[in-house]
Amino acid sequence: MAWGLRLAHIAGMWSRVPVVVKVALAWMPFFVVWVLFILTYAESATLTEAILSSSFTIAGAALLGVPVWWLAGRFPWPERVHLPFYLLHFVFGSVYAFTWLSIGYVMAAAGNEARAFDLIRNSPVLGWQYLTGLWLYGFVAGTSYALRTREQLQHQERVAARAEAVAAQARLRALRSQLNPHFLFNALHSLSVLIQDSPKDASRAVDRLGELLRYALDENTGDRVMLSEEWDFTKAYLDVEAIRFGDRLKIVADLDEDALARAVPPFSVQPLVENAVRHGIALKPVGGTIRITARVEGDTLVVTVSDDGAGANDFSERSYGHGLRSLQQRLEVAYGRDGATLRTETTLHAGFHVVLTLPSGIASNDGSLDDLSGAFG
Repeated sequence: MAWGLRLAHIAGMWSRVPVVVKVALAWMPFFVVWVLFILTYAESATLTEAILSSSFTIAGAALLGVPVWWLAGRFPWPERVHLPFYLLHFVFGSVYAFTWLSIGYVMAAAGNEARAFDLIRNSPVLGWQYLTGLWLYGFVAGTSYALRTREQLQHQERVAARAEAVAAQARLRALRSQLNPHFLFNALHSLSVLIQDSPKDASRAVDRLGELLRYALDENTGDRVMLSEEWDFTKAYLDVEAIRFGDRLKIVADLDEDALARAVPPFSVQPLVENAVRHGIALKPVGGTIRITARVEGDTLVVTVSDDGAGANDFSERSYGHGLRSLQQRLEVAYGRDGATLRTETTLHAGFHVVLTLPSGIASNDGSLDDLSGAFG
């Protein structure tokens, strides 16, 4: 772990180094080798002369690398390398080598008061120098193609990441657009029952229903909200159901203040509570109790919704329902397949238990938090 952090730190520092410095460092080994070459084979050369001559020689090779970089972009590496591609670079490499040699001989001629052409014609190592120039061209061209390929791959990764993010956002919006009409239908159904059984209570429920619809249909709501906002929405839903069920519906809530500040997808808690009401409490003539808790455990936000309603022999006997299926899909889109979990437990006459776990990121909304723990109890 420590070595990994050190390497990441070094990589971060290297990314901030100017390009000119990086190029100079890349050519430094060639400069050192050239100095040693001159000192070895030119017995009369001093260290100063070797350094000066090597500086001009390697600087010329580096400057000639600029058009090579351009050529690598102008003639990209083909999917299938063919003979014309090799011949093309052989021609470019020969031009690079002879240009590089000419620069060196011109500098040597200026120092010896001789003609560069005469030095080239009489040089016993001209062939080796030409091959060295070809080798330098191959090094520069290979490095240029490698860097350009890396840039293209990084660009493709960025484009793919943006496309994936856009697709995920579109899928989330599509799932939410499906959820809103479903929720509206359920809310209107509850209201219709109240109108038939208790018109006075129905009037109170209409006010709470307005709050529900503002949250459910608000297009400005992002992909994350504070748990406190989601809990306010869930409480408004429970108020409507409390008017309908009366004493048959009991709510016990225990949500930590730290948990209320965490980010959750909208419509992540309310469907769990609605499932408990409709498939648990509503099926028991005497009603029952729904317990909602929220805790932050390390890097995870854990929200639990339990009821002591009808339950089922196995999970297949109690359908997820549209809301919970949609929540499961939205969690996979928002957090990946393993980033968030929705775990359920049920037994006959022992109620239903749902545990929602999410990464415990702090919500971006910095609004003040009310103490909502135990608001129903």
